[in-house]
Amino acid sequence: MTLLSKQEQEQVAAAISAVERETDAEVVTVLTAQADNYAYIPLLWAGLLALLVPGIVNYFTGWLAADMLLLGQWGVFIVLSLIFRVPSINRRLIPRSVGYWRASNLARRQFLEQSLHHTAGATGMLIFVSEAERYVEILVDQAFPAR
Repeated sequence: MTLLSKQEQEQVAAAISAVERETDAEVVTVLTAQADNYAYIPLLWAGLLALLVPGIVNYFTGWLAADMLLLGQWGVFIVLSLIFRVPSINRRLIPRSVGYWRASNLARRQFLEQSLHHTAGATGMLIFVSEAERYVEILVDQAFPAR
């Protein structure tokens, strides 16, 4: 699955070519669906809730015997781990600050991997977009004035 259609990709390429013709900048765009798979987030939430929920339920209802509490925790952990893997639920579990942090790290890695910090005249520019995080960052090399 591509995030842009063929026509949209051609429009972006044409816009980049126009910018590069008019300026000294070497522009690269990176469009990603998601900056990270966040595999640890569902497990973190499931683990936290698995520790709390059976104990709270047992405290108020007395349903679980002391020796069954561990089994209850394992059951809650497994069920929630599976439920939290559903993409629409998973997205809601990721704190916005974590998503921005991961997207920002990926943008900086891409800037380095694309060698935009080693362009002639230090005119490299990266336009980074991460769709799931709703994150956009523009990174530029030293030749661009800081404003």
